[in-house]
Amino acid sequence: MFLTLLLACDKDVQDSAPTLPPVDVVDMASYLARCEQVLGPMPQIDCQSGTEIAVTVTDEQGTRAVTHSSDLEGGARCDKPSVAGCGWGSRLGVVENDQGTSWIFTCRNYDDDPAFDQLNLIATDPESGQTCFLSTKHRDNDFGAGDAPPRPGSPEDLAWFPDRSYWYTLEDLGRASCLVCHDNDAVLRNPWIEQPGLLPIGAPLGPYEIVAQQALLELNPSDWAYPQDIAHPDAAACTQCHRLGAGRSCDLALRASGQNRGLRTSAMSSYPQSHWMPHLNASQTLQDYPTEDDWKQVFGLAAETLADCCSEAPSEDCFSD
Repeated sequence: MFLTLLLACDKDVQDSAPTLPPVDVVDMASYLARCEQVLGPMPQIDCQSGTEIAVTVTDEQGTRAVTHSSDLEGGARCDKPSVAGCGWGSRLGVVENDQGTSWIFTCRNYDDDPAFDQLNLIATDPESGQTCFLSTKHRDNDFGAGDAPPRPGSPEDLAWFPDRSYWYTLEDLGRASCLVCHDNDAVLRNPWIEQPGLLPIGAPLGPYEIVAQQALLELNPSDWAYPQDIAHPDAAACTQCHRLGAGRSCDLALRASGQNRGLRTSAMSSYPQSHWMPHLNASQTLQDYPTEDDWKQVFGLAAETLADCCSEAPSEDCFSD
């Protein structure tokens, strides 16, 4: 990426590389073509090459790994649930292409069956913020262990199943409303997804642009529009580090600041795990803020402000125009 930036300063190189007109996005094949035009080629995705995301449960007997529903005795819940629950065997991988784009994939498992149930793919340039989303249907694909995914929108993709494609069609993607969850940045950061230590470090307050957003807006005008950002000055202790919007990041902010018990169970019901911002690491949180009162001295006002701004009746000065 650094070499590319250096070359871009050479006028002769700039003149020899004319900008191509944007691809007209009308289906999944043209959506992928537009994504690759902006972000570079899509790599081959291999679920088995990803790193398994740990699932543990902590109770009076200590902390242990969860590999089957039978490991959750007496109604216990996992320590670090994702927004989709506590499915074990899910994997995370990151592939960077020559253009510097990170292609982040999660192969999710929602039950005791070892086969993956869903493949999610986010392509994002950590500097420009240009981002594309690709996905298969939720809880509907039986991937198996060795099949290489087809290119989205290809004839192989469209004919993968008797009655549907392997990947979402463009219409499916429009209905999926990825921006509702990924409202403040390309990647939803939480203790579950951070465990493998693979997510690229971007610029949380830098640009964030959805590739082919207009085509997606035409399919779903409400859910592919950027939500308002929280701009209340009393929330600055949190928003000076990253954006927070009126979508899923609001919900995660309440969980990260101990304001909402939502999915918090087991070890995450008590400090420091219950307050996983700003570090996403309980040991680091405890080192910097030995007690919950110490944490509140720094972030308490911001946390209370977020609780107001993320409520059903937020104050008028919560959001930017």
